[in-house]
Amino acid sequence: MFTPEVLRKVYAVDKDPKRFKYMKEVVELANGSDVVETIFSDIFEIKMAGYSDVEYVLVDPSCSGTGISERAKIDNHREVSSGRLKNLSGFQKDLLGRVCTYFPRVRRIVYCTCSVREEENEQVVEEIVKKFGAKFEVEDLRQHPALSEWKHFGSDKYENGKKCFYALPSDYCTGFFAAVLVRTDVDSIESVTTHKQGKRNQANAKDVGKKKKQKFK
Repeated sequence: MFTPEVLRKVYAVDKDPKRFKYMKEVVELANGSDVVETIFSDIFEIKMAGYSDVEYVLVDPSCSGTGISERAKIDNHREVSSGRLKNLSGFQKDLLGRVCTYFPRVRRIVYCTCSVREEENEQVVEEIVKKFGAKFEVEDLRQHPALSEWKHFGSDKYENGKKCFYALPSDYCTGFFAAVLVRTDVDSIESVTTHKQGKRNQANAKDVGKKKKQKFK
């Protein structure tokens, strides 16, 4: 069996006790504990300095769940209030914006919801791109080979809407939205990496120097 020289790490974060318990059980069932570290915490309270090497992030925030047929049955098909949508959208923008800001080496961010409401999907992506457009752009998922015959994408009311993916009940799927943000200022990532590597080299050189001194005493 092939064993990679560098074992990649996945950090899975959730603050809800029930969701966290389920997530932990799934990871253990899949024998993934060596790769996946489950963290019971609010993402806004995590000290990001400990995760500065993260390169890929999946943002799956709390949402209205309007794409889930079971949720619609539970809610008796009631319309989600504008106030709730506004609160959810605000939280989603804060969370996605934090990810764009706090991970200096992040290369790709996948933002997804099980909502079919534009307020939680295209509008969130549009605002984030306006804010962080110098660093990120939206990947056009219509160009992905696996989606060449897919029919449902985002609304063309938004500049980046058609680049986003939708799965709908008519696709025999749960309603689902996804967008991919790709880092454009790659040079900044390389500079961070070079700086860190330089520090590691300096530390290694000091250790070697100490060992040599001890040897010749």
